[in-house]
Amino acid sequence: TVINGATIDSTTLVVDDVNNLVKIGDNLSLNTDSSVINMGVGNDVAMTHDGTTGVTIAANPITIDSAGALNLYGTSINVGTDTDVAIDIDSSTLDIDASGMVTLNSSGGPIAIGDEDQDQAINIATGGTRTVTVGVDNDGADATTVKINSADVKIQSTSTSDGTFPTLTLQTGDQAIIANNILGQIDFQAPDDTGVDSDIVAASIVAIAEGTFSDASNATSLQLRTGASEVATTKLTIDSAGLATFAGSVDITGGLSFDEGTAVTSIDTDISSVAGTHTTLASANAIKTYIDTSVTAQDLDATTDS
Repeated sequence: TVINGATIDSTTLVVDDVNNLVKIGDNLSLNTDSSVINMGVGNDVAMTHDGTTGVTIAANPITIDSAGALNLYGTSINVGTDTDVAIDIDSSTLDIDASGMVTLNSSGGPIAIGDEDQDQAINIATGGTRTVTVGVDNDGADATTVKINSADVKIQSTSTSDGTFPTLTLQTGDQAIIANNILGQIDFQAPDDTGVDSDIVAASIVAIAEGTFSDASNATSLQLRTGASEVATTKLTIDSAGLATFAGSVDITGGLSFDEGTAVTSIDTDISSVAGTHTTLASANAIKTYIDTSVTAQDLDATTDS
């Protein structure tokens, strides 16, 4: 058959009514700027020429518009071969919603960012308040561990203005603080050491409420805890009034000053030769010994002139 000078035979065009099949042996040209190829009983898949050099694909689960926007509506995206998938994303591993919130889950192991041999940086915008939340279960959640492969961790303010400085804040989520509630705690520990006592918390700095918090009160004590062969226990407490209470003896190697400004450099155990210009303290035993040996009844008799 010859149509417009072109020969049509079984090598160029086959119409198979039995199998609803059309075969074209060479090129197929649709010569209008709005040519459409429809597929499906209801024409639910369409490829439309956009009038220039693009094409719009309208289907479910994929659409591509004339501006190049690609929409995938499936439950997963696989790029690569069946045995070597370069990108495999489904709604349970990576989800980015319309607001831009990104949810990333990994059940197969750690999530790595960048080359291990290169310096890495993670930037979260440049202004406003940015929050990083680890864990979502506030009731009975497992402890979160952050490991840093470095002996030196720095928190640095990026501002170079005079008077700017970084702040490390520990905040409790408790909204009804009462006496003995802990507001924050820093523990020091060597958990990977071998042994029993060596693995437990060796020292702590603890901020603990002295009473119920209110609009007029946030009285808090600071406890310093240390351990010898135990979980660290409180050895020094500084209360909200500034009073320091020690759990054990206190060794002072330097000067001790009082409100009057007089420095006390030692505590005498023998005051038999103390002069009026000395600025030392005397022990109770030294005072008793001095009175027993040096003070007579006449010295204590205020009615007798001497």
